Amino acid sequence: SSQNPREQSKRFHQGYRRGGKHMSQNYSKASYWDARYTKDKEAFEWYQSYRGLKHIVKPLVKSDAKVLIVGCGNSRLSSDIYDDASTDVTSIDISQVVIGDMKTKYRKKKGMQFIKMDAKNMDFKDGTFDVVVDKALTDCLLCGDDGEEDLANSLAEISRVLKPGGSYVCVSFGEPECREEYFQSKGFNWECQKPISIPKPTISSSNTDKVKEVHWCYVVKKNE
Repeated sequence: SSQNPREQSKRFHQGYRRGGKHMSQNYSKASYWDARYTKDKEAFEWYQSYRGLKHIVKPLVKSDAKVLIVGCGNSRLSSDIYDDASTDVTSIDISQVVIGDMKTKYRKKKGMQFIKMDAKNMDFKDGTFDVVVDKALTDCLLCGDDGEEDLANSLAEISRVLKPGGSYVCVSFGEPECREEYFQSKGFNWECQKPISIPKPTISSSNTDKVKEVHWCYVVKKNE
């Protein structure tokens, strides 16, 4: 496909809203992302930049917090959190290509790590991180053939690597009736906050569907 990332993102949203998984099921595959990041080297922000999330993320991140970003891609989110909130930021992605690029790009930032790792099967010890941030990973996993199972595995791993009292932040285009049930699973000792809607950075003037004009931020706390 010769589509630019924005067009692919648009197709992804439309396809998943309609239930047309065939349009976007590649979003759960490492091979897709390796090919895309080999071709597209420019930083791309899914949904929101840090500026749009700062009022939610920063209060959760103390200066000595250990932060994990799952499915980091080539977003500037990890760098922005490093500059503004905590200098202990680890980012993982299933694409070796993008991890190599990000390691090179941010090599001078001590305390910033980029590791090729699958969020469904992480190598970190239990209770390693104070905050885990997921910007679009949940949505990408749900596009796969085994989407719900993949997401359940990812959330179980996120819960495992979170410290008691730690927070998980998920940024999604999925509305609460389509997402909250995943975070409220009885298997997690999580306390879910009320979902927060965030205006999309750019809104087409011809778009009159209010629901589509926001992204959703889900914040859960792991109980002590």
